[in-house]
Amino acid sequence: MKKNVLLLITLLSASVAGCSAPAANSDELDELRSQVEALQKENDELKTMPETTATESETEETTEAVSESGDTLAIGQDGVLGDWTVTVTAMEITDSIKENAYYGFNPEEGNKYLYVDITVTNNGKNAASFLPSYGLNGDISAKLLYQGEYEFSSTNLLGHSKDIHNTTVNPLSSKSGIIAFEIPDSIASSEEELVIRISQGKNKLQIKVR
Repeated sequence: MKKNVLLLITLLSASVAGCSAPAANSDELDELRSQVEALQKENDELKTMPETTATESETEETTEAVSESGDTLAIGQDGVLGDWTVTVTAMEITDSIKENAYYGFNPEEGNKYLYVDITVTNNGKNAASFLPSYGLNGDISAKLLYQGEYEFSSTNLLGHSKDIHNTTVNPLSSKSGIIAFEIPDSIASSEEELVIRISQGKNKLQIKVR
């Protein structure tokens, strides 16, 4: 931009200088002089402005994207992990998880269950399994973090109709279910932060559930 303004000033100045008074209309000369003065003023203003290169802009955008991907989500917020969109919609801490009046799950003595309602959407082009019981590197896994350092693995409630472990989801389709974690009573009764971390390889989502 600065180079273009300087070039126009140079060309207009040359035009003014090259026009002799007898040969040129005085109105035309006045107009050319006005244009030169306006461009010189614009050039002076541009000199006071910092140069912004495309590389700097790209760096700012990249930094912003990286910071957003590291944010901790809240209950109800959508998060994107690879081909998956993941949303935790609710959390509950309970003494047991019932399938029906006759069948359910009880934690070990001194523990409680924390479980979340979760909806997952497969944005990929092929059917895929969410939260396999025996995941390989690159498969989805889930942990509950207490105080940012104590990790609790998810509990597979085998036979429970809402447990989302080993759930196969077709492309562009969604499924809802629950993920449960067994935690000590002391953590269940505390008010300290609890965060669910859902990982796929080096990528991860963190959702604050308390």
